[in-house]
Amino acid sequence: MEENLQNSQPEPTINPEVARGLQSIAKWTRFISIFGFAMGAFVVMSLLIGGAEIMKTVTEALPIKMEGLYGAVIFVFFIFFFVFAAFLYFLFKAAQLLDQGVAMQDKLLIAEGFVYLKRFFVVLTVFGAISLFANISKLFE
Repeated sequence: MEENLQNSQPEPTINPEVARGLQSIAKWTRFISIFGFAMGAFVVMSLLIGGAEIMKTVTEALPIKMEGLYGAVIFVFFIFFFVFAAFLYFLFKAAQLLDQGVAMQDKLLIAEGFVYLKRFFVVLTVFGAISLFANISKLFE
């Protein structure tokens, strides 16, 4: 009988101070992700307007000169663009889930939001490690 009483009691709600903190986290992560999406749209619009000239300039500036490099540069740009969009999606989804979790007092939604934040930071760490490795290798050339 005592077990039934313990199981039937509602879970405690989220502390109002913690809820404000989570809402602040959700607000800023949403802002950063939307700003990143807007910057991506700006880059795409810039490439649509003057992309051929920009890509030719980038291709000519590369130290490697070979036939067909223009197409490779465009391919690498699209790969980078879609990886960056997926990267920002993790951040946007985390903000959305945190906001919904606080509004509904649902700890599972909040936990899932933190899972998306964890994925975002794992990808950020991988990019940071690649960048660090590239810079260290340039240093010892």
